[in-house]
Amino acid sequence: PVVSCFDFGHSVADIAALLDPLSKHFIHFNNIEIEGDALALQIVLRNLVDNAIRHSDRRELMIAIDVVENEPGVLTFTVGDNGNGLLGPDIRRINGNETASPAGDSYGFRGVRRLVRSRGGDVWTGAPLFASGATVHFTLPGRILGERTASASRAA
Repeated sequence: PVVSCFDFGHSVADIAALLDPLSKHFIHFNNIEIEGDALALQIVLRNLVDNAIRHSDRRELMIAIDVVENEPGVLTFTVGDNGNGLLGPDIRRINGNETASPAGDSYGFRGVRRLVRSRGGDVWTGAPLFASGATVHFTLPGRILGERTASASRAA
């Protein structure tokens, strides 16, 4: 893995612009500088945000992306949405309890899990941040270098 210092908010804004070019959805994220594996983080976030958008029937989806450094050198990321939530097979793929790959399965959750674990992190599902929807947590090595502002919101 290549470790670098980068603007987390800018990375998330780029992902939002790529996945939602018409700005239909609302994405809230930390606007901070972090040190870590920017490429791995972008791949994971792109997959999780893409899943949230593709599998929701909401016209305006809310997505919250948060990062904290709960222990030195380990960043914990949370991606939550108010969409349709996760089905049992998706939860098993994220949590690592399913090994078979369905026909036509894309990179998706299984790939996210493999990538995160190959970088020394972990990934798991959690209780919804909103009244409905899905929440996925994952850890990666890294550290928060400082905040640009308290937080940033962007209509993606």
